[in-house]
Amino acid sequence: MMKNYEIIPGQGFEEIYINMLGEDLKALLGEPDEMELLDDEFFDDVEEAIWHYNAFGLYPIVDLDEERVNAILCDHPDLTLGGKMIMKMNPKEIQNLLKELGYKNLAVEEDYIECPEAGLNFVFEDNRLDLVDIDII
Repeated sequence: MMKNYEIIPGQGFEEIYINMLGEDLKALLGEPDEMELLDDEFFDDVEEAIWHYNAFGLYPIVDLDEERVNAILCDHPDLTLGGKMIMKMNPKEIQNLLKELGYKNLAVEEDYIECPEAGLNFVFEDNRLDLVDIDII
């Protein structure tokens, strides 16, 4: 059961993390609501699926060959970064928070902020944070 939605940059969360085994993820959260196969035109040798855990607002991307978590998508309303609730933040507020946390190299587009040094990508809709993608650094 997921209790803490504080993002650990480049890792995930305390309970759910990158490189976690699929069997450990299932032991913690149960079977996913849906397994959505990804078609990646750049990495033909990697078969991945998004495991949807809708009640938790978690969508780990799992390597199906190794059954390990490669990245984590999250849209839970209790999502925090640096101890601050972020899901109602706009792009400027996210940029300021990232700078406050010491991250300087940001790629900013209208509806997207990439922070490669933290392994974080932020997707916005209607000027509010919609989804966070947590990748390994």
